[in-house]
Amino acid sequence: MIRCPQCSREMKQVTVRANPGQLIMLDQCGQCGGIWCDKWELFPIDPDEAERIDPLDPALLHDLTPLAPKPLYCPRCTAALHIFAEPLLPKEIQLQRCNRCDGLWLNRGQFRRFKGFQQQTRTKRVGAAALIKKL
Repeated sequence: MIRCPQCSREMKQVTVRANPGQLIMLDQCGQCGGIWCDKWELFPIDPDEAERIDPLDPALLHDLTPLAPKPLYCPRCTAALHIFAEPLLPKEIQLQRCNRCDGLWLNRGQFRRFKGFQQQTRTKRVGAAALIKKL
């Protein structure tokens, strides 16, 4: 078991569906709701899994949850986590990344936001590709 970088509690393993037809084991904190994704785990996860493992609480998620003011450390290799700066991601999606093992930390609500953005982006691309085929 690994410990939560945010609140130091033991994290539980959560199984999620991924594409194509795979299962991935993530680590989730029962206290703060944060999710740890090892390298390459975040991207193939089915967007519908966000509702199951990152339940929506409008009162908690109305405002952007700020990243921790204290430094956070990777639960796998103990390296410092750094804010993941990706210009294509909206500013309300805040991830922290381990530069050593490439794991990602998502505060409560960030998994849902990321998967929603990913699904929206795919829909736009598929829609544009379908339109091009019609022409």
